[in-house]
Amino acid sequence: MGLIGQAGHKDVQAEIRRGLDLSTKAGLPCGFLTADEAMAKKMFDWGYTYVAIGSDLGVLTGATTALYERFKEHTAKLK
Repeated sequence: MGLIGQAGHKDVQAEIRRGLDLSTKAGLPCGFLTADEAMAKKMFDWGYTYVAIGSDLGVLTGATTALYERFKEHTAKLK
Protein backbone atom coordinates (compact mmCIF):
# COMPACT_ATOMS: atom_id res chain seq x y z
CA MET A 1 0.00 0.00 0.00
CA GLY A 2 3.01 2.28 0.42
CA LEU A 3 1.76 3.48 3.81
CA ILE A 4 4.28 1.94 6.20
CA GLY A 5 3.89 3.35 9.71
CA GLN A 6 0.56 4.97 8.88
CA ALA A 7 -1.92 2.69 10.65
CA GLY A 8 -4.32 5.62 11.05
CA HIS A 9 -4.55 6.27 7.31
CA LYS A 10 -8.09 5.73 6.02
CA ASP A 11 -7.00 3.13 3.45
CA VAL A 12 -5.03 1.18 6.05
CA GLN A 13 -7.95 1.42 8.48
CA ALA A 14 -10.24 -0.01 5.80
CA GLU A 15 -7.93 -3.03 5.36
CA ILE A 16 -7.63 -3.54 9.11
CA ARG A 17 -11.42 -3.54 9.33
CA ARG A 18 -11.67 -5.91 6.36
CA GLY A 19 -9.30 -8.35 8.08
CA LEU A 20 -11.46 -8.29 11.19
CA ASP A 21 -14.63 -8.83 9.16
CA LEU A 22 -13.12 -11.79 7.30
CA SER A 23 -11.87 -13.39 10.51
CA THR A 24 -15.22 -12.90 12.21
CA LYS A 25 -17.09 -14.45 9.27
CA ALA A 26 -14.72 -17.43 9.41
CA GLY A 27 -15.34 -17.81 13.16
CA LEU A 28 -11.74 -17.03 14.02
CA PRO A 29 -10.44 -14.83 16.81
CA CYS A 30 -8.67 -11.72 15.64
CA GLY A 31 -6.04 -9.68 17.46
CA PHE A 32 -4.25 -6.41 17.04
CA LEU A 33 -0.92 -5.04 18.36
CA THR A 34 -0.37 -1.32 18.83
CA ALA A 35 1.50 1.08 21.07
CA ASP A 36 -1.14 3.75 20.47
CA GLU A 37 -3.79 3.82 23.20
CA ALA A 38 -6.42 5.53 21.02
CA MET A 39 -5.93 2.88 18.32
CA ALA A 40 -6.20 0.13 20.94
CA LYS A 41 -9.54 1.54 22.15
CA LYS A 42 -10.79 1.69 18.57
CA MET A 43 -9.85 -1.95 17.97
CA PHE A 44 -11.72 -3.00 21.12
CA ASP A 45 -14.72 -0.97 19.94
CA TRP A 46 -14.56 -2.62 16.52
CA GLY A 47 -14.72 -6.03 18.17
CA TYR A 48 -11.19 -7.42 18.08
CA THR A 49 -10.96 -10.50 20.31
CA TYR A 50 -7.70 -9.37 21.90
CA VAL A 51 -5.60 -6.23 21.68
CA ALA A 52 -1.97 -6.05 22.77
CA ILE A 53 -1.11 -2.53 23.86
CA GLY A 54 2.60 -1.86 23.64
CA SER A 55 5.43 -4.32 23.57
CA ASP A 56 7.74 -5.90 26.13
CA LEU A 57 10.55 -3.61 25.04
CA GLY A 58 8.36 -0.50 25.11
CA VAL A 59 7.01 -1.25 28.59
CA LEU A 60 10.49 -2.05 29.92
CA THR A 61 11.96 1.11 28.39
CA GLY A 62 9.16 3.27 29.80
CA ALA A 63 9.46 1.81 33.29
CA THR A 64 13.25 2.12 33.26
CA THR A 65 13.08 5.74 32.12
CA ALA A 66 10.53 6.56 34.85
CA LEU A 67 12.74 4.91 37.48
CA TYR A 68 15.77 6.82 36.26
CA GLU A 69 13.85 10.13 36.42
CA ARG A 70 12.85 9.44 40.04
CA PHE A 71 16.44 8.70 41.13
CA LYS A 72 18.65 10.82 38.89
CA GLU A 73 19.03 13.61 41.48
CA HIS A 74 20.33 11.07 44.00
CA THR A 75 22.81 9.47 41.62
CA ALA A 76 24.13 12.89 40.55
CA LYS A 77 25.39 13.37 44.11
CA LEU A 78 27.59 10.28 43.77
CA LYS A 79 29.85 11.80 41.15
